[in-house]
Amino acid sequence: MPITTDTFDIALLRNNKNGFILQCQRILEIVVKHFIKTGLFTHDQFHDVMQSANVELIRRLPIIEKNFDNRVLMITYMNVVIRNICLRIHEQEQDNVSTVPLINERLAYKEENYNALLIQDEIKRLELILQLYHTQQYKIIVCLKIYFTMPITLMELQQCFRKSSRSDRVILFERFGRNYDDSLESDNFNMLATFMNKQEYNSTSGDSLRRWTQEHLNKIIILLNGNPPSRSHTKDTVKILLEQCST
Repeated sequence: MPITTDTFDIALLRNNKNGFILQCQRILEIVVKHFIKTGLFTHDQFHDVMQSANVELIRRLPIIEKNFDNRVLMITYMNVVIRNICLRIHEQEQDNVSTVPLINERLAYKEENYNALLIQDEIKRLELILQLYHTQQYKIIVCLKIYFTMPITLMELQQCFRKSSRSDRVILFERFGRNYDDSLESDNFNMLATFMNKQEYNSTSGDSLRRWTQEHLNKIIILLNGNPPSRSHTKDTVKILLEQCST
């Protein structure tokens, strides 16, 4: 059963605990199957682990309700909680300390740990939004990566600059296909605009291209958060999601 992220929140936990547990089943299934693949559990243990985890999850509901403070998505937080529950089950079965480290559930609130806790659904949502740009999909991807100073793949440049010469794409890849954190944003967008103008027979300035990117980034954030907003995505979380996208 897919997780309905719009309603999977603290309100559901407070008002409908059975519904909350039901929504957790998909996360639990994914986590248990992941640990089966890694060898932590066997295939024969699947149903027993699911049952034990649900018992512990129900016991923890008051603690979850007390500790959760809306700084991350509930689905992200529960991914950590359920992972830790499964590891505790493994520890009890082995009667020793698991070699797989537990994650402090409060660390789900730390931005630097968010990348490891992202749920695939959010990544897919961003990919779908980018696909809405149709012929400009790779233009916005390249511009966003320049904005965030993220390395750009050769495939992305080939898709974005399909009408450009191979030599132009090589020049761009040599500049943006590696780490370029030390370069100025204005220089990056000026160079990008030069090659885009050459392909599009346009005369857009680097600053105009940067503003165009910012405008579309804001639109993407609005689409990710929903209307009315049910998420709390920012430029930082879009960057993290973009790093995980299979463009």
